[in-house]
Amino acid sequence: MNHTFLRRIVPLLVAAYVVLFGAVAEASHFRFGNITWSIPDPVGAPRTVRFVVTHGWAAGSESSVGLNFGDGTTFTGMGTTIGTGTDVAGTRYSILQFTTTHAYAASAGAGPFTVFFSSCCRIAGLTNGANGSFRVETRVSLAPGNTGGPVSSAPAIISLSAGAVRTYLFPVFDPDFDPVSCRFATMAETGFTPPIPAVPSGGATPTVGTRFATAGPAKVGLRVTDNDGATAETTRTIQVTPQIVTTDVTGPSLKPGRTRVRLTKGRVAVTLTCPATETTCRIGVRLRGAGPLAGKVLGSGNATLAGGRSTTLRIALSKAGKARVRRTGAIRTTVVVSATDGAGNRSVTRTAVRVAR
Repeated sequence: MNHTFLRRIVPLLVAAYVVLFGAVAEASHFRFGNITWSIPDPVGAPRTVRFVVTHGWAAGSESSVGLNFGDGTTFTGMGTTIGTGTDVAGTRYSILQFTTTHAYAASAGAGPFTVFFSSCCRIAGLTNGANGSFRVETRVSLAPGNTGGPVSSAPAIISLSAGAVRTYLFPVFDPDFDPVSCRFATMAETGFTPPIPAVPSGGATPTVGTRFATAGPAKVGLRVTDNDGATAETTRTIQVTPQIVTTDVTGPSLKPGRTRVRLTKGRVAVTLTCPATETTCRIGVRLRGAGPLAGKVLGSGNATLAGGRSTTLRIALSKAGKARVRRTGAIRTTVVVSATDGAGNRSVTRTAVRVAR
């Protein structure tokens, strides 16, 4: 059997709505957990399973975990530190990992066996399950041909900006090339206390639209299941950070497309483009005289444009302007463009334009 891991991408869309971000009062305790399993020798030892347990804690509060194999036996392990980090609130955490094997008795059958560890407590400051009990589990199936459960990996703490639906991609692997489905884990599977994300019907795109009551970190459990009934569950902290808001305080800057134009049927053509970065542009144009016609308004026009669109205003030249063009062949004007964007920001540009007959 080919044991190459099949990679699947399972997107998690998280809607984080936050009004105020305060300092996170994170005490000690549990930050993250994950259990993966595989059968190293499916031919010679098809009932011996290797477990890799990864668990994360606030720095200085690392603890061992008691792994229940689902057949009445347990193993307590702590492992070694494989990584450290600091979340956006400045709180340090450590990630530990250990590996253990367990042989299931033939009399126990093919399972499935629910393998888990649970205890207390989660960190304080969570918007769901603060200081509550935690549980991390996986399901082992020893059905023929099954060499391991799905594997999902991601950082222990995932930072997402508030204010909109955000997308995070969890890589998921299955050693047997089984198709997988995913959903958010239930309260019984994770130990979450309300409010918890709603559990969708399954499939490749679980979506949480929970409005978190307060700002800060929230726990999310993702459960992945293959065709053999083997599961993987991962619990992550979604760290909601303040929305970065860029305030548009600058009006659109519009200038005529040409600085030399011809008088056609008594009109002056002025081409303008609303920048693609704007939603709309409300435009007012005036032709002001120069030289002997200084101080005179020689014509005006207006238009409203969507962002990225262009228009050509054909502005009727005043009698004084036409007369001057007939006598001298050309006049100098200043095209004054006043533009207001959808946010109400206004700007004015002035461009010298030569009008010839």
